[in-house]
Amino acid sequence: TLTLCLTWAILFLLCDTGFSATYYFSQSGDDSNSGVTSQAPWRRLGKIFQLGASGKIKPGDEFLLKRGDAWSASEISVGAMIRLKKINGDKKARIVIGAYGNGKHPILSAAGVEATHVIIRLDDVHNITIRDLHLIGGRSTRRFIKVNGPSSYLKFLNIYFDNTKENQFNAKAPKQSRYWGDGLFFPDAGTHNIEVGHCRFTGIGGMPGEKLNKADGICVVKPKSAFWIHENKLLHCNEGIDVAGGKNHLIENNIIVRASEYQGIKLHSQASHLSDTVIRGNIIIEATGFGIALENISNCEMYNNTIYKGRYGAMALGDYQEGIYHGTFEKNRIQNNIFYGMVNVYGKLPTKNIGLTNTFSHNLFFNPSAPTLIFFPKNKTKINKKNFNSKWRSRRGVSGDKAADPRFLKPFCSSFDRFGDFHLSRRSPGVGRGNIKGLKGVPFGKKRKIDIGACVFGKLTPKTPSEKR
Repeated sequence: TLTLCLTWAILFLLCDTGFSATYYFSQSGDDSNSGVTSQAPWRRLGKIFQLGASGKIKPGDEFLLKRGDAWSASEISVGAMIRLKKINGDKKARIVIGAYGNGKHPILSAAGVEATHVIIRLDDVHNITIRDLHLIGGRSTRRFIKVNGPSSYLKFLNIYFDNTKENQFNAKAPKQSRYWGDGLFFPDAGTHNIEVGHCRFTGIGGMPGEKLNKADGICVVKPKSAFWIHENKLLHCNEGIDVAGGKNHLIENNIIVRASEYQGIKLHSQASHLSDTVIRGNIIIEATGFGIALENISNCEMYNNTIYKGRYGAMALGDYQEGIYHGTFEKNRIQNNIFYGMVNVYGKLPTKNIGLTNTFSHNLFFNPSAPTLIFFPKNKTKINKKNFNSKWRSRRGVSGDKAADPRFLKPFCSSFDRFGDFHLSRRSPGVGRGNIKGLKGVPFGKKRKIDIGACVFGKLTPKTPSEKR
């Protein structure tokens, strides 16, 4: 009794002063506990929203879920299992939602829920980290994580977004009734300084054989600036990464396999003009649409990416829906990439932008399924291996590009989670043929010659973050 009284006294002091607190949650916990020690954890995740609504969440507060435990759909309240509204951490004292103990990530499962919902909802929040969780979507999951308002300085690290468990919980549900929602969704204007790293997205938009909906692994609708999306795996998502505007983004070292309906990566200017962004070190394998689409963007650098096949082609770029999207495709640098499949060029690029403002350098083009390497649909121009030098390399702004088989070590993809080795063999024409000249902020030191393609950045499998609790 004395210990319990002391614990509650400490909790009272923490909530009523500027000191930060750590709150623990476990399936063996009780909401009558203090929640401030792992020996006396709370159980219901709704306690987080209650603390926030009463103004008791302070910068530096942490909310930790026990590893190996699972919270079910019964936890959903206020439209989500976890919700924060108008909560601010500090750059030096971030608010954290994460995990403690040993074992697998704590699970938040929305399987079997009939009403539409999100699993985690953030409304106008700042300086918050969410990490080390396993989110399982249900057939009515509208979004896994939804970030509303002009939120900023958020980190999403080492989170599993998993849509593969639904049949286990609701096997009799008709396939056509399932609503597969986006993994990470940012719908509102003004969002900036967001990090998404070392996460895994599986089946966002539906698994093989399911009715697909237009859901993305990461969907950024109206960003302001500075999204850093790195070292993620996006497996069989409807579309992998979709960013519709803003500037100063960095998208690097992601693996995207079998985007099930659209592009692996889509960067475009639908909401606002997208500019000053770097796309590097990404491996995109067998997208149903294009491997990557770059539409109406400017002042961007795309270098050392590997795009392996795509139903429509390896890449689409240029001015898409002219007069509807913002800006034009200009002043971009496309360098050291491998395009294994046709490249489709939109708009007026044949006579206007290529050779005037955009630069293409030291890329490898190869298409095993058809002669055409680069296609300009506006005037039906086709560039193949025979006319590659005369119709492509002769253009102003194009240098060092080559039409050749990149000779990967073991290229294949038999399913979204079984694929080969896309490092270059010793005899590859891409070995040592890359060039960092003209690139800004490259991570290669003083090297002047590097390999072409993504694997120059290291291993295929993203590592988990070194920061652990």
